[in-house]
Amino acid sequence: MAFLEQTITSVLDQNYPNLEYIIIDGGSTDGSVEIIQRYANQLTYWVSEKDRGQGHAINKGLERATGDIIAYLNSDDYYLPGALQHVGEFFTKHPEVDLFHGRCRFVDTAGNKIGDRLGSIASYPEILDLWDVWWKERNFVQPEVFWTKRITDRIGGFREDLHWVMDYEYWVRILRAGGRVGRLDAEIACFRFHPQQKSTQPPKTAGELLGIIRPLIWEKGTPLLKRDQRRLKAKWLFDAVFRKTADESKERQDRNWLRWWQLAVVLMRHPLLITVPECRQRVKGALISAVRDWRRITPGALLLRFRQKYGHGLRTAYYRDVVRPRILQTPPRRETTDKICEIHLLTSAQDWLNLIWTIKSFYAVSGRKYALCIHDDGTLAPEHCEELEKQFPDSRIIYRSTADAEVLSSLALFPRCLAFRKTNHLAPKVFDFPFYLQSDRMLLLDSDVLFFREPTKLLRAIEDPDYGLNTVNRDIASAYTVNPAEVKRQMGINFIERFNTGLGLIQKESLRLDWIEEFLGLPGILEGHFWRIEQTLYALCSSRFGVELLPETYDIRLSGGINNSSCRHYVGAIRHLFYKEGIRWLVRAGLLQELR
Repeated sequence: MAFLEQTITSVLDQNYPNLEYIIIDGGSTDGSVEIIQRYANQLTYWVSEKDRGQGHAINKGLERATGDIIAYLNSDDYYLPGALQHVGEFFTKHPEVDLFHGRCRFVDTAGNKIGDRLGSIASYPEILDLWDVWWKERNFVQPEVFWTKRITDRIGGFREDLHWVMDYEYWVRILRAGGRVGRLDAEIACFRFHPQQKSTQPPKTAGELLGIIRPLIWEKGTPLLKRDQRRLKAKWLFDAVFRKTADESKERQDRNWLRWWQLAVVLMRHPLLITVPECRQRVKGALISAVRDWRRITPGALLLRFRQKYGHGLRTAYYRDVVRPRILQTPPRRETTDKICEIHLLTSAQDWLNLIWTIKSFYAVSGRKYALCIHDDGTLAPEHCEELEKQFPDSRIIYRSTADAEVLSSLALFPRCLAFRKTNHLAPKVFDFPFYLQSDRMLLLDSDVLFFREPTKLLRAIEDPDYGLNTVNRDIASAYTVNPAEVKRQMGINFIERFNTGLGLIQKESLRLDWIEEFLGLPGILEGHFWRIEQTLYALCSSRFGVELLPETYDIRLSGGINNSSCRHYVGAIRHLFYKEGIRWLVRAGLLQELR
C-alpha cells in the first residue's frame, strides 16, 4: 500500500487522450481498496478479490483490455512524466514493432535515483542467453515494457504457475513467435528497490529462469540456428550440471581428487561443455592439482571403487556397462497410442536406461501399443529426455518443473496431499500418474522390470471391459507404514497383504484424492522409508476400491532364475540380476535383433 497511490497518479497524470486503465487487486485488507476507490471515476475497471497470484491477476486484466498497446505496472513502480506520449508516438512511427521498451530508472524507497538500464535484446537467441545477455544487464526490467494486443492474441496470457519470472517467460514467447523489438533511449518508468520485493530473491529467480529455458534450448524443431542451439546447450550444461556438481561436491567437503573425478564424468557425458571458455579454464587450471591429489589415493580407496564397479562379478559389469547401452541403437518404438490403457513410469538420471529396456521388452513380447507417459523425477538431464523422446516419439514426457506447477495447484483443497507431494520423492506416482492419465486404466511399471514372455493374465485383466479391480504383483512381504489391524479398526478396510507398486493394473477411479487425504491422517503413515509410504497409499486405495494379486509367477523373488515367469521385478536387493540375468536372457533370446 505504501507506494500504490504514486503508482496510480503516475498513470493518470500522463493525461493520455486514449487511456484504458484497469486495476486488479488481490483482495487487499491494508487500505489499498480505499486508495483505489478515491480514483474509481477515472478508471476503466477495477476489482478487489482473491486471485491465484500475480500471473492470474495480470491475465484478468488482459481479458478486459481492448487497447492496441498493453502494459502492466506493479504497485511499487511508476511511470515518469510523458512516458505514454513517448510510447504512443513510437508505435505510430513503427507499427511493425510488437514489443517496445525504453530506459528504466532505478530508485530507492524514497524515490531517489540509484541507477538506470536500457536493455539491448532484439532476437530469440539473445533472450535465451541468460549468461552473456540477461545476467550481464542487457535485459528488460519490466515497468518500461509495452507490447501489442495483436501479439497477445497470438501467444495468450501469462503463465500462472511462475512466481518470479513470469514477465521474462512472456517476453521469450513474444520473440519466439517472431515479435519485433523496438527501443527508445528515454526514461519511461521507475523500478523501485525495497526489501519486500520479489526481485530481492536472486537464487529463486535464477532457478526459475533456468527451468524456463531448458525445454526451449533442447526443443525439437526449434527456430534457433544449430550453432545457437549448441552454444546455448553448452552454457546451460555448464551452469546447471557442471557448476552444480562442483558446488555440491564442495558442500559435502569431498576431496579434490573425488570432485574432479565427478567433474570428469560430467565432461565425458556432456562433451559440449568443453566449448564453454570458463569450463576450459577451470579444467586447465585444475589438472595439476588433480594429478597431485590423485597420487595421494590410498590402496583402500582404489579397492572400494573396484568393489563398487565389479562387486557382483565381471558378467554383471559387462551386461550393465557394455551391452545395456546397445538398446539405444534399436529403432524408435512408434505408434504407442492405444488408450485402452496407458503405461506410466517414473524415472531418474540413474535408471532411465533401464526404463528403455523395461518398455521395449514389454512392447516386444506383448505386441501391444498402449499409450506411454514417462515422468521425470527432477534429475533427468536434457540429453536423457532427448533420448527418451527419440526412442518413444509418440510418448508424453512430463518434466518435473511442469508437473510441480500443475499438480500442486490441483491439490490446493487437500492440505495433507499437498504437503506429501512437496516432500516425498515418490509422491508423483501417487498424484502425477492419475493427474496426467488419459485412460481409465493404467499399467503401473517400475523401471526395474523386464518382460520375457507375454504377461497373459495381466493383459487379460487390462483388456477385459468388465474387470473392475486393481491387480498387482506380490511383494516378498508386506512393506507398509501402517498397522493393518489399525486400518481395519479405524476404517473398516481389509488391508491386502504383500501389495507391490512395481507392476500392475490400476483403475483411475481408485486413486481418489479425498481417500488419499483421509489415509494421510492415519497414525504413523509418514514414519517410514519414502517408498513404503507410496506403496502403503496405493495398497490402501486398492483395498478400499477392490484388489487381487497377480498369479505367483509374477511374484517378486530374491533368488535367481527366470524359470517360466513372463516377467521379473528386479528390486534393489537383486538389481544386479537385472543385468547379468535379465538383459543377458533377452539378448540371447534375440531381443536386440528383433527390435532392429
